[in-house]
Formats: sequence, structure tokens, C-alpha cells
Amino acid sequence: DQGSVHLYRTGTEGAPALVVGGKRRVLDYSVNFDSGKVAFIASGPLNPPDVYISDLGGGNERRLTSINADVLDGMKLGGPEEFCVPSPNDGGWDVHGWIVKPPNFEPGVKYPMVLAIHGGPHAMYGNSFFHEFQTTAAAGYVVLYTNPRGSQGYGEEFNSCTRMNWGESDMPDLMAAVDYAIEQGYVDENRLGVTGGSYGGFMTNWVIGHTDRFKAAITDRCVSNFYSMYGTSDIGFTFGEYEWGGKPWENRDLYVKYSPITYVDRMTTPLLIV
Repeated sequence: DQGSVHLYRTGTEGAPALVVGGKRRVLDYSVNFDSGKVAFIASGPLNPPDVYISDLGGGNERRLTSINADVLDGMKLGGPEEFCVPSPNDGGWDVHGWIVKPPNFEPGVKYPMVLAIHGGPHAMYGNSFFHEFQTTAAAGYVVLYTNPRGSQGYGEEFNSCTRMNWGESDMPDLMAAVDYAIEQGYVDENRLGVTGGSYGGFMTNWVIGHTDRFKAAITDRCVSNFYSMYGTSDIGFTFGEYEWGGKPWENRDLYVKYSPITYVDRMTTPLLIV
């Protein structure tokens, strides 16, 4: 739900009841009905996962572990700042995002910025610990990450609107977030980077094939050619048919149109392929 993952309980009748909420993500859980307790693993924006325990209704919550205390003690982290901007697309949606500033951020200084794009596409960034964002911020970058259209956590229609429309539905949302960050006054718009893995790698490829705004890009475990992905990956023939409405020989033009490799002749941004 909007960057968080909560734990609910439900019976055969009535509405589900919240057990574990807050701006955090529950990663796993175990219920003991005899003792009336639930143990769960949760992570927050500034806390790697730890183990907690509570009553079945969520009361009397206690944290049982502090696994990374020795690492985090004395370490200065960048606290994510939430924002929302209107999506440029139709539908009246907002784009939800976060900005992490360098831990030693100084007002009046212009910082380079990295746009990080999540995988999926039907996944979401949000309220959990991302070590790569912290290390990037600690290296002196502003880090921007968002949940553009196609992300989970904002309703089924929002989640599915990128189907058969990768890149065209979501790139405007990403660029609106970039514009918002630049408008805050501390981002050097001439030093922008973009990166992402899996679907985020696809979007990195797509972005640099459709704009020259970014000075450098890193694409990680990416998709560049949907036509070849169909037959050479473990999910191509199932995931691909759902996302593209059929087989490549049935929807050839669509597979080619939305493959970033189609636009490789337009790419001028230096690109590292991992």
C-alpha cells in the first residue's frame, strides 16, 4: 500500500483487520495461535530488516533483534523525503516518490542526481531500507526514486495501465518526478544519471532512447529486445504474452515498437550494461 507492506488478518466474514501497519514493509511472518502471538520481519527506510513480535491484534509489539546495530551505530544516513506530483497522463493520478539527499547535505550547493527505476514493472519502491541508495547518497548524489504508473500499491487500474504500453505510460511520470526534484533548487540539472535493474533496466534503455537529459546511465539485468526475450528467458513465453497481448509472431509490430533496441541509433548517453 503506497510503498508499505502491511500484515492483515481476516475471517470468512467482515473486513480485514490491520495487524502490523506503519511506514515499513513486513517481509515475512509466522503465527502461533496457541500463544496468541505473531512474529514478523520488518524493514523501514532507515532500518534493515529485524524480527518483531506482537499479539495477534497487533498490540504489545516488541523488537527482538538489532542485527545491524554495530554497522549502523555512528553511521550517518540520508532520510528519504516523500513527495507526490500529478501524473502528466490522463487518469488524475499522482506520482509518489522519495528523495534521499547526501548525509552531509549543504543548502545552496547543487548536487548531481541519480534517478533509480524499480523492477517489475509491477513492483514498488517505498518504505524499506535500500543500501544502494544510501551508498549512492553518501558518495555525494541526490537519489530520486518513484512509483510511476504500472507500480503496485495504488490500485489495480494504476498497476495494469502499462500493459502493452511500456515506456510510453510511465516515462512521463518519471520525468515529472525529475522536474520536481530540479525545482527544489539543489539539483544540478546538467549532472543527471539514470539506472535500474530488470524492468528498471528496460526503462533506463528506453529513457536514453527518448531523451538526452541524462549524462550517464547504468542498465542492470535489462530487457532490450522483447522479441528475443520471448524465447530465451524463463518468463518470456508467459509474462511476455500477458504484457504484450499475444505471441511475437502475432503482435510483431508491438514487440518491436516497445523494444529499446529499436531506438539504439538515437542513444547518445554513455551506457554501462551490467
